[in-house]
Amino acid sequence: HFHCELAEAALGLGDTRAAQEQLDKALVVCRGNVRIHFLLARVASAAGAPHDAVRHLQKILQYDPDFAGEACAPLLKALHLAGMDKQLLEMLESAPGDTGDTRVLLALVTATREFKGDQAALLILQQQLRRSPSLGLLAETLQLAAGTAQAQEAAGQGAFVLQQYLHSCAHYRCENCGFQLRNMHWLCPGCSKWGAVKPLEGKLPLL
Repeated sequence: HFHCELAEAALGLGDTRAAQEQLDKALVVCRGNVRIHFLLARVASAAGAPHDAVRHLQKILQYDPDFAGEACAPLLKALHLAGMDKQLLEMLESAPGDTGDTRVLLALVTATREFKGDQAALLILQQQLRRSPSLGLLAETLQLAAGTAQAQEAAGQGAFVLQQYLHSCAHYRCENCGFQLRNMHWLCPGCSKWGAVKPLEGKLPLL
């Protein structure tokens, strides 16, 4: 994390070479740390190397599937930029299944809207909402389903209220001390442990 902090600072200054040097050092210390591969994907994208970005984002899924929701959206973008449409479509075809992670599903739905249209995306949302209800899915479904002028305002308001509620909730939790956070921190503010904060998935109970 020390080298990752220096790499992030270098990226903030637009110095991708210095960032790469720090990340190479980080790999020597702990190759399986997903933060390293998130940053390597950023470096690759900044350098116009989407194939390398894909490789590093796929390693995140390999090393720690808990971060699949964080990696999915940039992975889909990198696949498209790399011209890897076959792999992209394979991921989209998997969307109707139970992904177990709302962030992954929403990233797939966004890509489905772009490549297959709103109706295909709405079908995925409705299927998943019946299977595993959550506030995030409900908000997205209402927003996308507001297809008529009469329904647009009501559905849009409902989606807005739900999104505001989601924004105020904790999205991450430290596995070491239980501290909950709205934003991702690699160093837990509660117990000062590195790498213990993980995405928190909240769902509504079935009624």
